[in-house]
Amino acid sequence: MPYKANESRRHKIPRARYRVENWAAYDAALRRRGDLTIWVTPEVITAWTPSATGRRGRPARYSDIAIEAGVMLRLAFG
Repeated sequence: MPYKANESRRHKIPRARYRVENWAAYDAALRRRGDLTIWVTPEVITAWTPSATGRRGRPARYSDIAIEAGVMLRLAFG
C-alpha cells in the first residue's frame, strides 16, 4: 500500500512562519551569539608568543601554552 493512501485524512500541522521585524536587533543578536570573551593576565600574554630558539628556519607562531589553551577550549566548548 503506498504511503500516500490516507494523505487527505491525515492531520496536518501548519508550518510556523517567523518574520523578522527589527533587523538591527536581529543582526546584533546573531553577532553576540558566537561571542566568547576570555580574560587573561599580562603574564599569559607575554608567554603566548614563543621565545626565540636561535636555530635556523621559520620561528614557531604559537607557544606550547597557547596550543594547550586552544585544545582545552575546544574540549570544553566542542
